[in-house]
Amino acid sequence: MSVADAAGPRVALIADSLEGGAGRAAGRLFRALRELGVSVDLLHFYGELADIDTICLDGRSKRPPFERALKNVSRGAADSLRRKRHYESLKQALLEKDYALLHLHNLHASGVANADLEVLTAGEKVLWTLHDEYAFRGRPFPEEDETEPPPVPPELFSIGQLAFTGPSQWICRQAEEALEGRAPVHHVPLGLDRAEFTALDSEECRRTLELDPEMLWLGFAGGNDLRKGGDLLLAASRCFPAESKVGLLAWGRPLPEGEHGFAEVRQLPFFKDSGELNRAYAACDLMLVPSRQDNFPLVVLESLACGTPVAASTRGGASEAIEPGVNGISLPIEPAAMAEALAQVLDREKLAVMRAAARRSFEERYTSELEAHRVLALYEAMTGQWLEPA
Repeated sequence: MSVADAAGPRVALIADSLEGGAGRAAGRLFRALRELGVSVDLLHFYGELADIDTICLDGRSKRPPFERALKNVSRGAADSLRRKRHYESLKQALLEKDYALLHLHNLHASGVANADLEVLTAGEKVLWTLHDEYAFRGRPFPEEDETEPPPVPPELFSIGQLAFTGPSQWICRQAEEALEGRAPVHHVPLGLDRAEFTALDSEECRRTLELDPEMLWLGFAGGNDLRKGGDLLLAASRCFPAESKVGLLAWGRPLPEGEHGFAEVRQLPFFKDSGELNRAYAACDLMLVPSRQDNFPLVVLESLACGTPVAASTRGGASEAIEPGVNGISLPIEPAAMAEALAQVLDREKLAVMRAAARRSFEERYTSELEAHRVLALYEAMTGQWLEPA
């Protein structure tokens, strides 16, 4: 069904970009809502989706010439100009259609700030999906030297009739503590399309990637981002026995510098093709998410969808999708404890038992269809209107 045929009032799903974890999550939700027949537009500033229409509010591969020149002198001044451009383009888009509800889906990279949203959403019903703490703390995650969290931005409560969703129970608790009951917070896990990732034959994937079949392969996609804990992982690997035959398959950004205890480390680039990414996940015996701080990283769901169990940090919400001993393990971030936890499961027979459970847990709890139904229920509760077609 095309959006033109969909019944009910229209919803604006608003995102920074369609790239990166939050951007891909917005695109997946948009597709799933469209498949349900919901009348929804996806408004964004960067990126594109294949085979489905969206409303791109910028679409430039580069800033305008004057803005680029100004950036060389003052990045802050250039960002201020970009913020004004994006404010005006979003304002115009919202004026052109009578939206029943605005669903904000991660907006900081576009430069649209809370103060702008206060004006743009006055009197509107607004649902805001929390990918981090930016909406209610003004920064994504706590700073390393932070002694207490910053106050809630005062303009937040002038943003329409406001409610929040959080992909993890952890981010929901953080929001509830900050908001002190001034806006409702709903737990809605993210989802993936069932067909986007599949449980491929792991041995065949290792042969394709030319990985030693006699070794156990751990996967990691956090690069050198300190928050993702790559340095902790390397430190933990130095606690492995010298004779251990454990390799690390990493992709995306380069790993942090430093010594490690893996028998081999294979670094792959960013994947442009989802089939190549699927193959990398499936080649791994266990996916590692040793984050110092994270909300609900998509790497956990993508790995489970590929049938690969996950060792996920107990910090933040990364381990909420994990049933220890069933589809993965919870992972302490202190290196020695991390190494000890991994040692308990670094056995291909044990991990093979978890593979079927990994895919099953994804299908039961984390599909895009389930996410879309949960979000649709919130849309209807907030608007008081039935949004699916008759």
